[in-house]
Amino acid sequence: MSAVRPGRRPSVRRWQSGSETPAERVPRKRHPRSQPLESAHPDDTRRSRAREDRSSFRRRRLTLLAGLQTRILRYRISWAQLAWAGHRLSGIGVLAFLFAHIVETSTVALGPGAYNFTQGFYRNLPARLGEILLMAAVVYHSLNGLRVIVMDFWPRTTVHYRSLTYGVVAATIICMVPIGLIMITPYAPWGGR
Repeated sequence: MSAVRPGRRPSVRRWQSGSETPAERVPRKRHPRSQPLESAHPDDTRRSRAREDRSSFRRRRLTLLAGLQTRILRYRISWAQLAWAGHRLSGIGVLAFLFAHIVETSTVALGPGAYNFTQGFYRNLPARLGEILLMAAVVYHSLNGLRVIVMDFWPRTTVHYRSLTYGVVAATIICMVPIGLIMITPYAPWGGR
């Protein structure tokens, strides 16, 4: 037989080289599921196969989840992506409230009873908390819009996008403290109803 260069596989199979014939090869073991199970009860084989199927399903599911976890952890989200997503979500939230407000205000045409009924939805604590979240979305959306305008008109500021994003988030929190206190006061223990 000729010498094989390093790093290359020989082109001749082992049994063709004369050292082993196909009949002398050792047969491969069969998969455990393909062999019949010896049992006293005929239902035992079904139960054990069902148990194997469940365990293999669990194993496949855990493998899939582990692969998904590594893909998620490998992907790094930047501050620019978070600012972009927050800007879009706050804009969608404000737009959804605008449509709800138009529908709610248009009940005036149906009479004072219908209008007062729809206004009753806004006179409880969960609705007030929703309005506070709406106000936070409006404040964030407007401040982040100003950040985008600044970065568009002065391209040199794009180097500082992370600090500008921090500034937008900090300004939103600072603005929302007094706004939230004013909006929640009628429902707070210190405020009157």
